[in-house]
Amino acid sequence: MKPKRHVITLNRNTPPVVELDSAAMAAYIRFSRRKVSRTEVLDSRKSTVTVDYDSAGDLIGIELIGVKEFTLDRLLEASGIVLEHRSLEAVQPARYIRAGTPLKV
Repeated sequence: MKPKRHVITLNRNTPPVVELDSAAMAAYIRFSRRKVSRTEVLDSRKSTVTVDYDSAGDLIGIELIGVKEFTLDRLLEASGIVLEHRSLEAVQPARYIRAGTPLKV
């Protein structure tokens, strides 16, 4: 049985920052620094996945726990999330940083 796919649309063109915690085998793909209003837990067989949204319903970030390989494509694949084609252009210049590193936007 194929894993369920979740399609998410980005409403901005800012590249994400991927925060990595290799000790916890976790990653957070951050699209915004706005306040989290709602968190959705997604069903994924490969890792634990949560998606954070702001009060307007815009994507803030995706957290993955239990990830062994840290590339944006592998993180999204493990989460079962497929970005719309136009959203892919916005995420290509993603940066990868260690979790807890101060962000320079």
